Amino acid sequence: MAEAVDAAGALAGATRVLVRRLSDVGEMFLAGGDGEAEVYRVFEREHPEAPGDLVYGTTVIQPGLVGEEYFMTRGHYHVDPGAAELYFGLSGRGLILMQNAQAAREVAIGPRETVYIPPGYAHRTVNTSLAEPLVFLVCYGVRAGHDYDRIRREGWRHRVLRGPDGRPRVVEAGEAP
Repeated sequence: MAEAVDAAGALAGATRVLVRRLSDVGEMFLAGGDGEAEVYRVFEREHPEAPGDLVYGTTVIQPGLVGEEYFMTRGHYHVDPGAAELYFGLSGRGLILMQNAQAAREVAIGPRETVYIPPGYAHRTVNTSLAEPLVFLVCYGVRAGHDYDRIRREGWRHRVLRGPDGRPRVVEAGEAP
């Protein structure tokens, strides 16, 4: 089965579309946030929950800032600690923040770039462009699940802020204003 992705990042055949507005996710930004601006949209194609099945889709993160922090996804751990995830950049530029109990790192994503998220890593994606959306394909096991509460409890070790030169910079959470 082949399903197209349109120029705006929408996956034809998506069985679920999630829209996250600033009013939904404002608490994840250092400066807080409210309003109806769309931060990101997820198009997913779900399949029966049989072992080995995959969920795939696209995510579109809009360009924007809250204070000096770039628009980003909420981020999550997987409920299944053995679950990995794969991202493939379609358009735009961004960073994927990853962390587990031992390490934190960031990986760039852009057109035709693949990023592997290992099992046990929380991950969040940040659009580092203020001119265009970041669009990427995602794929993970149907039984991976999403644990957002752990992120709420533990927080993120890194933040991506617009620097004095106007370019994105990654800072440790304790260094952020």
